[in-house]
Amino acid sequence: MTMSTGSLSKALAAVQLLVNRQGQTKGVFLLLAAWETVVAALEGAGDLAIARDHLSRRTEIRSLEEMELSPW
Repeated sequence: MTMSTGSLSKALAAVQLLVNRQGQTKGVFLLLAAWETVVAALEGAGDLAIARDHLSRRTEIRSLEEMELSPW
């Protein structure tokens, strides 16, 4: 799934903080569609980090076994 910066910004703008009488934040409310957008962005960022890690390790290591990967 492709995530645009605009859709993530809209999702984060929809966040509502739940505050107690002392002004302390106690919770967060957001619509399910906004939550799904945030989750998709986090998953995409995680996937990108994994790919970058493997690419940087691949330049230093000569075999898949050294990277703890198996050839298909």
